[in-house]
Amino acid sequence: MWASLLILAAALPSAPGEAPSWSKDELRTLFARCEAAGRLPTIEAQDAELATVVGAAYRLSREGGEDNETYARRVTKKRVPTHPAVGPGQWLLAATKLFYEDAAQRSEAIARFERDRRDRLYFEEKAKQAQAAVAALGPMVQTRMKGVDGFMAPLPAAKADKPGTFGCAAFVRGQTISVENLDRITFVNDRPAPDAPRTRTGAIRELMASQKQYNLTAATMGQIDAAYRKGQGLLRVFIPATAPAVYLNELILGAIEAKMKTVYVMTYDPKSDELQELPISLEKPRASKKKRSVEPAYFRCKDTVLMQSCVDYAIEMRAKGPLHYRTE
Repeated sequence: MWASLLILAAALPSAPGEAPSWSKDELRTLFARCEAAGRLPTIEAQDAELATVVGAAYRLSREGGEDNETYARRVTKKRVPTHPAVGPGQWLLAATKLFYEDAAQRSEAIARFERDRRDRLYFEEKAKQAQAAVAALGPMVQTRMKGVDGFMAPLPAAKADKPGTFGCAAFVRGQTISVENLDRITFVNDRPAPDAPRTRTGAIRELMASQKQYNLTAATMGQIDAAYRKGQGLLRVFIPATAPAVYLNELILGAIEAKMKTVYVMTYDPKSDELQELPISLEKPRASKKKRSVEPAYFRCKDTVLMQSCVDYAIEMRAKGPLHYRTE
């Protein structure tokens, strides 16, 4: 039954850039085949079957001798013709993420108008499961972004300020934090290991030391080249929109002890297709004698809040005054 439904699905037309309007039976079959793929004995078999299922979902058959990544790239480009290039070996991840995004929306639509209670509950549950899959796959899919070296998962979407080019650069890719192009620590389940070495103030020692070293280098080299001095005390963080804010908070703990003055949270403006930066001061606000001085807006996100929500909150707070990180 599964095979016949998938063959029929692949034969049906689907316009580029549009998600198919899967029927209830077809969507059930697609979900069942995805679950069955996950139970196959080897990773190779799982990937091959998943690529076949996702391809059939978008009415695209595998060509003779076509490997999984090439096939998944064709599927992804059919669904989203303008989809940016992804990191090596990540086209199947990208195609699978798109499928679950579309499957979640289609499941919600079916459940909304379904009269049969069992079917309605089934598709409501499948919509939640598909959304969870999208959340899990999101940080894994890395793309090229204008102004960012290499591949990484999408940054938080927000219009902020025109970015500078100076400062210590920290990237979060997967669960690994790199500072100045060197991997410093890898989290597990989006948390630092309980035994990760920390300073007396609670900062992860490796994150503090790497930023302190940057400042020392900037101060030393700044005596020869003034350009180095421009980056001293500045931290630029590139954290995916779907990553929790614990990465930001841990980097800032290290930054404070390393005597950084400002952290720039890098964002991406989808309208202008440009990189942006959101400045957050780490210094104590100076008292102003002016009667109409603008009060600082103290800001901090809980560790579990996703970076997109964290940035949205920061943009809202910035309307009240310059952002300052709340340490308490």
